[in-house]
Parts: sequence; C-alpha cells; structure tokens
Amino acid sequence: MRIVLSGLKSLDPACEEAACLHGATPWQAFWRVTLPGLRMTLLAAGLIAFLFSFDEAVIVLFIAGHRATTLPLAIYHYIQFRTDPQVAALSVLVVLASMIPVVIIERGINIRRALAG
Repeated sequence: MRIVLSGLKSLDPACEEAACLHGATPWQAFWRVTLPGLRMTLLAAGLIAFLFSFDEAVIVLFIAGHRATTLPLAIYHYIQFRTDPQVAALSVLVVLASMIPVVIIERGINIRRALAG
C-alpha cells in the first residue's frame, strides 16, 4: 500500500483534470491517465508482495517439516485437495488480522507527528 500511495502522490493531478476537461469521464481518466502513470509502481508493489509471500511459504515448509502445522501450511495443504470458498474467507480473515494492527500503529504514528509538528 505504501508503494502505491507514494506513486499516487507523485502523479500530477492536473493530468487527470485535463483529461476530464477534454471530455473524459472519471473512469476513462483513471484508465487512460492514472493507471498508465502507476504502471511501474504497481509492478514494483506486486513484485515485492510476491517475494514476501513466496519467501514466507518456503520458510514455513522448511522450518515446520512434518512435525508442526502452521496456518499457511494448513492452507497450502487444504487447497491442494479442495476448491471451495472457505480458503478465500480464511484468507480475508488473515489479511484483516494482519492489517488491523498495522492501521492502528500507522494512525498512532501520524497522530504523534501531528502533535510534534
């Protein structure tokens, strides 16, 4: 998210406004101006997300072995034999459980910066 947000901050909003002034709808301005401007940013963010997730799976498989079953390993074994929406629901819960502390800490840091500055 931080990589994409920094990419969005670096885009000139006047370009999207100019597209709208020349008759583009907001959706067309997004697809023809904003998204191409974020192409490299989205590629970098996707690559970093892939590397982190790939590294986590390898480490879990290496460390856990056959003795322990961690949540990523259980999900991996579950999707090998079944295809149902339970894995998607569990993935949403795992992402939310990871994001909630990050958002709380992020807001705490922003409040401290506002109070200090």
